[in-house]
Order: sequence, then C-alpha cells, then structure tokens
Amino acid sequence: YMGVEDSIEYLTSSLIKGNLISEKEGVELVRLEPNSSTFGIEKLHGLIYNDSLEFVVEYVSVYGERWQVSSTKTVPIKLD
Repeated sequence: YMGVEDSIEYLTSSLIKGNLISEKEGVELVRLEPNSSTFGIEKLHGLIYNDSLEFVVEYVSVYGERWQVSSTKTVPIKLD
C-alpha cells in the first residue's frame, strides 16, 4: 500500500438512520486507521480543534424529542 502523504484512512461508524442507541452506548463517527499518514492526522486534528470543522448529529429520542450533539458542544441541545 502506497499512501498519499496527507491521506487519512477512515471507517465511518454504524450510525444509521433508525438505529436504536442506548443512553450509555458510545458511537464512533469517524475512526482513523493505522494506515493514515501522520501529516493527515495532524491536519484533521487541526481542523477539528481550531473550530474549522464541526461534526453535527441530530437525533430523536424514543420519546420523540429531537436533540443535537456536535463536536463543539459538551452537552446535547434539545431542539424544538
């Protein structure tokens, strides 16, 4: 395998519309693979932690409440 200098190998999670996730269960949105270049990993890290990139997930609880969680907030936000 000959990777590109700034490439990032990744796998997305099993987060699929309709999945039921328990309150204590964690979900990986993106998992970096060992084949990822150090430069690529540092570039992604810089984007995420310099607020240039934000991951946002909206979901509905089993009670019908809509919520949003993001990489820039520490707690979920209840949506109207």
